[in-house]
Formats: sequence, structure tokens, C-alpha cells
Amino acid sequence: MENVEDIIEKVVGHLPDDSDEYTLLDEWVSFLEENLIFPFEAVFMAFSYTETLKSGDKLKVHQVDNCIMPYGILMKVKLGRKSFVVPLEELTVTDVNSKNFLYVEAYKEWFPTI
Repeated sequence: MENVEDIIEKVVGHLPDDSDEYTLLDEWVSFLEENLIFPFEAVFMAFSYTETLKSGDKLKVHQVDNCIMPYGILMKVKLGRKSFVVPLEELTVTDVNSKNFLYVEAYKEWFPTI
């Protein structure tokens, strides 16, 4: 069974050590777009206060939106009928037995290293 370290190695292990952050993030975007199964449920775990979303909100994640530093990969999500774009770093997949959980956790472990 794959683990977080295996996923990180698969996604960026083949790139040169001096790759810039956008090259690395592009590899993650490609990997996640190809491997995540959308939509999926995730909990918003905010590192900062937002007026509309609160830590603990359950969201439906619909797709990868973009990647912008310093936020990393941004995801299109919905809370009820309202749409938002939030950093993947601030989401926790609710189905801990899914591949989506493993892939998102691998990204979250890797992201602070760039």
C-alpha cells in the first residue's frame, strides 16, 4: 500500500533539486487533477479567520482551481450553494480510507518544504 512518502516521491522525486516552486506545484496540480476523484467532502481547517467560512465547515471539493504562492494549490469548493476558492493546505478529506485522503495528506506534508 502506498504511503505519503511514496506519493511525494512519485510526484516530485524525479525533478532536479533546484526546481523552482512553480515547477514543483505544476507537478502536484497535474498529479491531483489526474488522481483525485471529484467531488469529495472535506473539512475546512482554517489557519486564519474568514468571515464566510469557519474552521470545521464541511465542504464539497469540485476541482483544482489554480496555484498561487504563498497559498499553494487552490481548490474550488462549495458550502451549500455558495462557491469559494480555498488553499488545499486548509482542507482535510473526510473519508480517511480513500485515495483522496492519502493524496491530499501527501501534498500537505510536502507543501511546507518549498
